[in-house]
Amino acid sequence: HDALPILNRYFTRMSAIVEAHGGVVDKYMGDALMALFGAPLGHPDDADRAMHAALEMTEALDDLNRQWHQRGLPTIDVGIGINTDRVVAGNMGSETRLNYTVIGDGVNLASRLEGLTKTPEYGARIIISGSTLTGARERYRTRRLGEVAVKGKQRPTEIFALLSRE
Repeated sequence: HDALPILNRYFTRMSAIVEAHGGVVDKYMGDALMALFGAPLGHPDDADRAMHAALEMTEALDDLNRQWHQRGLPTIDVGIGINTDRVVAGNMGSETRLNYTVIGDGVNLASRLEGLTKTPEYGARIIISGSTLTGARERYRTRRLGEVAVKGKQRPTEIFALLSRE
């Protein structure tokens, strides 16, 4: 089937970008990938590293889509959610198969932000939380999207579309 070579090419390109920015690809889930910045080793600029990677990933996908379109192949879209939080990191799984991963509310929120990129009224390929923007050391062009209620949190979370570096 055509889908596997396309997905593998996509994952190869996206994983290389994540790794070039000091991130770790945690896992592939269907057509999605989960990446970590700040675990197992943290850096003071992890929020920036994640945002730089996300912006580069959308550019790379535009490039791949142009190539695929010219060859008459299907194109794919991307949605990226970024959240900065304290999470639990470690080896998880069964006695016979362990994977290093992260769990916690912060991970769930990042996943939720990725899901919100499919909301047409937001019109955003990359959605970041207020905590990611606060943690950034550089300046970015963003568009405030409002607030989302998060399960288990008293206050709603401010969210932003990440547009570009300033």
